[in-house]
Amino acid sequence: MWLSPSQIQTNHKKKYDMLDILQPFDANATERSTKWINNDDLDVFVMYAIPINGTGGLTLQEGFPPLTRQLGCWDAEQGFLTDPGIGDIEVSQSFTALNGAHLLVAHLPWPPFIIFSGAGHTSANASGFLPDLLEILSVALNFTFEYVHPNDCEWGGMDDNGSWNGIVGMLQDGICQLAAAPLSITTERAKVIDFGNPFFLDELSLFGYDHKTINISGYLSIFHPILWVALGVLIAILASYFHGLSRFHLEEFHSVPHMFSLGNALGVVLICFLQRQYPKLQILTVYGRALYLTTCLSTFMFFVFFCAGLTSHMTVHTNGNQISSLDDILEQEMQMIILGTTSEAERLKHAQPGSTLQKIYEQTMVNRPGTQLKSIQEVHQLLESDPMNVYFGLKTSLHGLTGIKAHPLTKPFSVPFAFGFEKNSKLVRWFDYHMMKMSESGLIDSLLHKWWPKEHHLYDEEEVAELISLDFAHLVFPFGVLTLGALSSFFVIVIERKWGDPK
Repeated sequence: MWLSPSQIQTNHKKKYDMLDILQPFDANATERSTKWINNDDLDVFVMYAIPINGTGGLTLQEGFPPLTRQLGCWDAEQGFLTDPGIGDIEVSQSFTALNGAHLLVAHLPWPPFIIFSGAGHTSANASGFLPDLLEILSVALNFTFEYVHPNDCEWGGMDDNGSWNGIVGMLQDGICQLAAAPLSITTERAKVIDFGNPFFLDELSLFGYDHKTINISGYLSIFHPILWVALGVLIAILASYFHGLSRFHLEEFHSVPHMFSLGNALGVVLICFLQRQYPKLQILTVYGRALYLTTCLSTFMFFVFFCAGLTSHMTVHTNGNQISSLDDILEQEMQMIILGTTSEAERLKHAQPGSTLQKIYEQTMVNRPGTQLKSIQEVHQLLESDPMNVYFGLKTSLHGLTGIKAHPLTKPFSVPFAFGFEKNSKLVRWFDYHMMKMSESGLIDSLLHKWWPKEHHLYDEEEVAELISLDFAHLVFPFGVLTLGALSSFFVIVIERKWGDPK
């Protein structure tokens, strides 16, 4: 359990906030838990978390061991009790445990943060990450609550007349005392309401695919320029090498109607590199087998690397311009799709040209034709049906759709979600204290894992879209196999010429 916050004043008339010195303790603990607090008056408080009748308790002492005196004790049921003869201590518990207060909690259903099953938005049919948090907090702070729903179904933005709508407007007008929703913290909202410590941190970025322009140089940029030169030299060397093999005159072993000319060898090597069949290639000959097997094997591995780089450039490389405003998107008549994910509950906001992504997000959304809210399944179908469109949305939503990764057109930024409160509400400090304790104990992380099982994760934080530019280090293996194949074919010919049986 967690101790409810209190405030105590010592004989030095200096108030100490119990939020700064209390610590969670287990009512069934067998060992004492001690914490020291030093203050400007050199007073030292020693707290002992002691099991008392299964409910837990605390003794508060002043001084420095062994010269200490007990000021009183704190009981989970009766609160702080001063010892006899200690008359200079004042204890204020006016807001301790909220004294059974009833709170109106604004919400908007958004799985897995908050889910409602059945008719009505009541605590009885609510489930999810936030309802679990509220149940724990209501027990710790001794309050009851009921959910209220904004009539306009908005999260909270500024209307044209300057008033706030949605959940933020309800908090500003005093209609509710608490907002339990994935409400993102923005500077504009923080001017009219208070936020607690974030309970969830998401990452947001705009990205786009722009296949409407053809960039020929993009195919060349997959490999380093020096590597292309090396590839040309390699093809020339291979052609000369296999032309030289044909001059061993192995007619007594294999019937060869004509010499394998240098031009013919160059053509075969190029065709093999392009993975095309060469009908005149006589694979029954020794050098024919060596040529065919060596080039096919190395070509397969070489083009695996090339196709990987090509795919990377097609899906990751940015052909579009940096986004400074949603107008930049809409003026180009590109199809804009906002992916339906957790972060997208807030939508992307309209901003003036030149604004940063943070400003784009924080400013009020202007409804525009063609802006659509799409689910992951719908986006998947759209990608399959028309991959030539430009899609914009959240970077973290692409992984798991089709395996396609997108390069962000802007640098991502973190979007924190937190409880919302009325301005200057005393609830903020009590909630933050218990949220801090739940975070330290790992309870919040366990709730996140409960409602975000591994198979439902949309992305893996370790997987980041990167532009692949292949160089020599990436091609050591295929070039190595090619070299070994060429050398082995030479030894095969030498061995067959020396020890082979003529026809």
